[in-house]
Amino acid sequence: MVLTDIQIMNHLGIPTSCQKTSNYKREAIAMVLTDIQIMTHLGVQPAARRNAIIADFLSDGLEGLQHLTEDDVKDLCSSYAKRTDNPFPIILTPTQRKRFLALVLFVKDSIRAQVVPSFEDGTTAQELRDILDEALQQEKTRKEQKKVGESFHDTEFTHRLKSQAQWEKFNEELLATLNMIIGAQGAPIVYVIREEEKANFDQILDYEDALIQALILEGPEFKVDARTVHQIILKNVHEDSDAYTYIKKPLLKRQDGRQDYIALKDHYAIDKPSQYGKERSFSFEKFSLKVQKAYDDLDLQGRPVHNSDIVEEL
Repeated sequence: MVLTDIQIMNHLGIPTSCQKTSNYKREAIAMVLTDIQIMTHLGVQPAARRNAIIADFLSDGLEGLQHLTEDDVKDLCSSYAKRTDNPFPIILTPTQRKRFLALVLFVKDSIRAQVVPSFEDGTTAQELRDILDEALQQEKTRKEQKKVGESFHDTEFTHRLKSQAQWEKFNEELLATLNMIIGAQGAPIVYVIREEEKANFDQILDYEDALIQALILEGPEFKVDARTVHQIILKNVHEDSDAYTYIKKPLLKRQDGRQDYIALKDHYAIDKPSQYGKERSFSFEKFSLKVQKAYDDLDLQGRPVHNSDIVEEL
């Protein structure tokens, strides 16, 4: 009989949270604070009470905290003062309760960024508390920005998009607006239209900027944010314009702001002139519009264009 990997990790003091597999990015397992060390730094003493709270609050490791709400944390802390089984009741101070909430927020922030929630081995009590204070401040800022951002959902741009001439100003207003709105993933919804498809958390950047690059562009929360971006774009594109053509079909049905933005950017970021004889002054934008309109007309007549219809050479 030999020890399993999990048993080995337990004997080494590696928290359960760093042993499990999950669907988000994992860093190489390094030495980190144990659950006992974390609770000790949070001021939970003596050992019997600390261990009892670990068995309940951290029963699923740090990762298990990601599903807790602020009300859940309040209820759990209150329940410890009401239980009668030994070593309860345990009455936590207001400061300790605040630290428990901050720990939950830290875990949520880590998981949003596709990073394993943990504290490096050797982290002192003061350093850990500073990290948790930062998590509280980020949550406060997030709530304030979310409240401010609510008024931007129905904003009307100064430069509504009609053609390539408005693209630059329209794009500036769109980026500014999306940066003001906090979405379902707890980040500015400008992440929906970021250039890079692949998620990557860059620790060199500020947390918010790094988070925009780290969020995954899929899943139910992304779909909610992508739908919001779609509605903002649609509201600020003239229905009788060239621009509306590029997001009309099938993008309207998808309500995916990322696909809307890609389609518009592909057509308007660069205006390429055609080089065919007398048509040198005929812009690529106008050419694309005519082709798209022809495709739409065929689709309405029940004859959509397929790849097999495209002639590459005669």
